[in-house]
Amino acid sequence: MKTIIYYLHRGDNIPFYVGKTKNSPKKREREHKNKLQNKSIILETLDEVPNQEWKFWEKYYISL
Repeated sequence: MKTIIYYLHRGDNIPFYVGKTKNSPKKREREHKNKLQNKSIILETLDEVPNQEWKFWEKYYISL
């Protein structure tokens, strides 16, 4: 199985959050929109990595 590493932006392509999900990216995007009460949030997939490696890759993408 794979884990998806993603970032969120507000339509300006400037990341304000990097995260991971094992669920569908669309489902995770909806969850963020509902939690933050902001319908303009967009989720962009950065990478799909093996489940056992997600911590390394999430930290890597945060550092960028």
